[in-house]
Amino acid sequence: MTTEDLAERERKFLIRDYTDEGWPETIPYVDSIITQIYLKSHASSERVRARFWGEHLPDPPFSKVRYTHTIKHALGPPGVNDEIEYEITETQFKSFEEHRPWVGTVLWKRRRVFDWHGHTFELDIFFFTGHDHLGPLVLLEVELDDMGEQVDLPPFLDIEKEVTGDKKFSNKWLAKHVVKKGLPT
Repeated sequence: MTTEDLAERERKFLIRDYTDEGWPETIPYVDSIITQIYLKSHASSERVRARFWGEHLPDPPFSKVRYTHTIKHALGPPGVNDEIEYEITETQFKSFEEHRPWVGTVLWKRRRVFDWHGHTFELDIFFFTGHDHLGPLVLLEVELDDMGEQVDLPPFLDIEKEVTGDKKFSNKWLAKHVVKKGLPT
């Protein structure tokens, strides 16, 4: 098996004017609250993060909590990455938070995962605590087996544009720059 065989392939879209009130009752989903920090890395192409992931269905309290550490490397075409992710303990995550070996600001987002026409989508709603003028920012991601694969986008979401490969819409860029530079366009 090659690195390419293990690659994560995803497309990303900027969503305009999202509200929960427009969500179709017939589309089931799982919501999670994610706290994400980007850790310092020695390689510029490497993205290293630690994440708290609290899942609830559809209201708190959390039914499942996970802590993960992830390392990503770009593999070439936009949207194709090598990703290694493993579970860490709450203590390890809190150590990352407290000792600040990280870059930029902490990201907070609500993730809504749902299935649509044979694909699983992740709708990320970012909140920038203390910087209410910045958001929210809403991005839609879909993981694929092949980047050329046909994807039927959900018509109940107002997709402004595709942002696959645009670094300004990467979580790492948001963590490093959004508070200083504002939301990307």
